[in-house]
Amino acid sequence: VLLNQLFYVSKLETGNMPFHLHTIELSAFIESYTKGKRELLENEPIEVIADTKGITGYVTVDGEQLQRVFDNLLENSRKYAGVTPLQIRIMLERTEKGFSICFSDNGVGVAEEKLPYLFDEFYRADESRNQKEGNGLGLYIVKYLIEAMGGSVRAESTDGLKIFMEIREERRSGR
Repeated sequence: VLLNQLFYVSKLETGNMPFHLHTIELSAFIESYTKGKRELLENEPIEVIADTKGITGYVTVDGEQLQRVFDNLLENSRKYAGVTPLQIRIMLERTEKGFSICFSDNGVGVAEEKLPYLFDEFYRADESRNQKEGNGLGLYIVKYLIEAMGGSVRAESTDGLKIFMEIREERRSGR
């Protein structure tokens, strides 16, 4: 797994990972993602909820890479949230420039002083996490991909871990 992730990171950083940007409707993408994960995880104590608030709008992203972002965030929560049952919520908000996607869990969160380093390559937020499988690349990849698609990412630790991704809205003609 580590070698695969290192190879993937190497391809990203050297520009050998092509991005196939397409305009997608963001709410539909989030709804489809959560539906698929609910079906896949139906026998596990994990609840995946989409909260799009009826917001609709378009973004230009690589859908496959956005799915990887969500998958990495889900895996991070599964490994480190430290609660059963685990609840994952993907919330959509409209912002001045586009959208904010908040990917949150109901876990133990991360110490405030460690939040600035969460997206650093190979960073692991606490020593107890070193006893779990992981390599500190998942959130680094999340940040890299979101920024490569023109967005930004940040983390908060309130009632679990919250990852906020800001993505510009693609204005459609005739709107």
